[in-house]
Amino acid sequence: AIDSRPKAWFFGDSFTAGIGEPGESVPALYEAANPARQALNYGVPGYGVDQIWLRYRQKSAEIASSSPVFIGILTTDLDRSVLGYFFGPKPQFRKTEDGYTLVPPATPEAAGRDTAEPIDSYAVAVLRSLAELIQTGFDRSEAPCQRREKIALNRYLIGEIIAEAERRQHDLRWIVFTGHSAFTKPNNWRHDFLTGTLRERGQLFLDAREVLSCAADAADHRPEAFFIPGDGHLNRDGNAAIASALADLVAGKPPACRTVR
Repeated sequence: AIDSRPKAWFFGDSFTAGIGEPGESVPALYEAANPARQALNYGVPGYGVDQIWLRYRQKSAEIASSSPVFIGILTTDLDRSVLGYFFGPKPQFRKTEDGYTLVPPATPEAAGRDTAEPIDSYAVAVLRSLAELIQTGFDRSEAPCQRREKIALNRYLIGEIIAEAERRQHDLRWIVFTGHSAFTKPNNWRHDFLTGTLRERGQLFLDAREVLSCAADAADHRPEAFFIPGDGHLNRDGNAAIASALADLVAGKPPACRTVR
């Protein structure tokens, strides 16, 4: 239940919402370390950056000025932003001459309908598709055109979040989450895009990859130990490491292992 304490607001996907016991999420563990503030968890599993922005925009008028607002983004949330269907129809931002416009969710029937553009030459289309698949290691989500679209849209969405926080005078902080594969495949354009964009915009953010690497070194085990086997989400220890780093960030303590930018 919401009480009279000052609030800390959390927005994000399942990495923010938490998938274990209610008291094991990052917001809950942050509140445990900062009992003077009540943590409100508005993380929703499956959300992309677009829906995270819309959820924040929906609640922003309720958030008092100077209140801490934490936006948690998993690197693969960038991919979800361009989709019109993810576990069901979802709103979608479409490119226009003036920027982007929000399109309401399609009906289930429309979502399943083929709306592809006509193809003039199927032979050329097949060759292009084959070349694209080979170039991306048979992962179409890594195609250059897809990457450009994701970068453009998510840069816009991040800018909208920053503008709203400035307008409302919220104390905005970010958490860049990565999956366990980030420790075995460190070259990740999504991670680099997020951290680079936030750095360019002068945003204060927590890099979960560095937080977990630091915590793993201190505990003398591998970072993968902070993830639920076969699931990919952070376990309680992983969430606790993130929550502890956030508490230090808000308290103004020196960052450990350069985890705060």
